[in-house]
Amino acid sequence: MRRGELLRARWTDVSFETRTMHIPVTKNGSAIPISGKTLALLRSLCDGRDLHSERVLPVTESSAKMAWKRLVKRWASELEISRPAARGNQQVLREGT
Repeated sequence: MRRGELLRARWTDVSFETRTMHIPVTKNGSAIPISGKTLALLRSLCDGRDLHSERVLPVTESSAKMAWKRLVKRWASELEISRPAARGNQQVLREGT
């Protein structure tokens, strides 16, 4: 399942009875099976929601992309700070010394 398909999914696309999620914006308009763990997670997320109008994940695609970029940037900076030996090795490789 692609990120955009997941972020556009609505509760009306989820069938708890058949354990599938319908992906309407594809060449085939296919339904994919949902694992038991995913089904349990979806059940816990849907409690008390209007299942006819809301998205499964109330996040836009652009905000998901921005959050991912921030996470990667933060992870990379923490890696640089906590691994000075690796930083030194990278410098040696760049300079060839």
